[in-house]
Amino acid sequence: MDADIVIVGAGVAGALAAWRLSSHGHKVMLVDAGSTVGRSGAIGQWSAATAKTLAAPYRRAETDRFAPSPDGPSDYKYVDGSSRFKSTYLRRVGGSTWHWQGSTPRLIPNDFRMLSQFGVGVDWPIGYDELELWYARAEEALGVAGHHEAWNGVHGAWRSGPFPMAQIWPSHLDKLVAEKADGLEFDGANLRVRSTPQARNSRPYQGRPPCAGNSICIPICPIQAKYDATVHVALALANGAQLLDQTVACRIATVDGHVDGIELASWNDAGEVTRRTVRARRYLIAAHSIESARLLLASGIGSASVVGHNLMDHPTGEVVGFAIEPVYGFRGPPVTSGIDEWRDGTWRTDRAAWKLSLGNDGHGRFRTPEATVQRWMDQGLFGVALRKQIEEHAPRMLRISWAAEQLPDAENYLELVPQSVDALGVPTVRLKYSVAPYTLASFGNIRKLIMSIYQAVGITDAETASDPTVYGGSGHVMGTCRMGNDPVSSVVDASCRVYEHEDLFVVGASVFPTVGTANPTLTIAALSLRLAETLDIELKRGA
Repeated sequence: MDADIVIVGAGVAGALAAWRLSSHGHKVMLVDAGSTVGRSGAIGQWSAATAKTLAAPYRRAETDRFAPSPDGPSDYKYVDGSSRFKSTYLRRVGGSTWHWQGSTPRLIPNDFRMLSQFGVGVDWPIGYDELELWYARAEEALGVAGHHEAWNGVHGAWRSGPFPMAQIWPSHLDKLVAEKADGLEFDGANLRVRSTPQARNSRPYQGRPPCAGNSICIPICPIQAKYDATVHVALALANGAQLLDQTVACRIATVDGHVDGIELASWNDAGEVTRRTVRARRYLIAAHSIESARLLLASGIGSASVVGHNLMDHPTGEVVGFAIEPVYGFRGPPVTSGIDEWRDGTWRTDRAAWKLSLGNDGHGRFRTPEATVQRWMDQGLFGVALRKQIEEHAPRMLRISWAAEQLPDAENYLELVPQSVDALGVPTVRLKYSVAPYTLASFGNIRKLIMSIYQAVGITDAETASDPTVYGGSGHVMGTCRMGNDPVSSVVDASCRVYEHEDLFVVGASVFPTVGTANPTLTIAALSLRLAETLDIELKRGA
């Protein structure tokens, strides 16, 4: 045996599991397709990049050849007629937590029981009460800053204890909206601005500094005040875990209901590829929703009618405008507060829940600062007039954006592409994806709510997409290997064990049966820590 457990994927799920299991004395091998990232080099690369994309800090020619990361919708292959899938992910050690926003709300109780409560979607095989302990442990592990009293009991999501750190400081925009719009009634609920829980230090924590407001959290925090999974990769390595980076898991070999090893392909910076098979007592796939499903499909594990299906995201939109007074964006995290009253309601039988975020990044993705300046130049402004326009308008730019839930749909899927392999000989995938009327039906109400907020606060020159069906991506790639109670409709059971393979597990956002409206990372972390305890018990028993 090469290890007690082989973990494929060194993102937040794999890193946390590796840390917990190695701390209990188990021999852990952690495998990741991407390179190990040097923070200072990545910052310099991003600064020099002409196109400031999510992947710009992390580009490496050989890694992009053997383990490419999609950097936009056009980087995916699609089934003919599919809509574009707008969210991407990063194949590097540390995973997509390198360029995530850092928001860490919990799912709420009704998110786990959509079918029984609202007659749509499916139910999870576990509930909020069972996961609450693990949510608390995940908040401690990641270092979450939040306001316990403001969040305890919201939509029934009780908390057993306070956050590890006090909340991140509200921005001027947060205070302005709270002062003028708190209490606003809409669709049966009253608005309240709350500080968004986030894995970002408000004080020194885990040897990392507090947030200094560098405002480039997406795509990289220069001082690691924002959590990323390299924190727990490093802790796992200090415990004796082994890391194989630049190594792709190509196929899982199985014999008589057991895993007989994972076939790996590694490369060096000269482009030389070596192959080996590693064996362990347990195997954990934590390689991301698309990559985990691709590995299972390439290995012939699970039903092809279930594996890869129910691909989900949180479709997004935004309304931008100008405040009556400066709100001074671009001086801290992209989001420090949000509005969560409409994350639950009886109307979820017919249309999606949503949450709102107050953006401290000007007009966000709707129109970048350089696009805004170019627009003014196109209107004939140059020199002194242009500088005056920037001085008067840039400090007043703001956005309110939304993320809406998406129901599982078997017709949203990824599949292997016949006769197509990547540089390592692994089958490539293509996607089929669309956003259903259930989700789009909420977009009109959301826009009405935001316009009501803007009227109360005095926001002018509001703009949004002219097409009411236009959506963006949240970067929340979920589903494809979902958790359930039977192999006909799910890939893993309630303990994240793959059916018919007692030594094989999958964890991550891929196992989500439904997605609610919460950013997925904290739930991923909670599920990973819960699974690590199960694996620790099994390994100690010698099973």
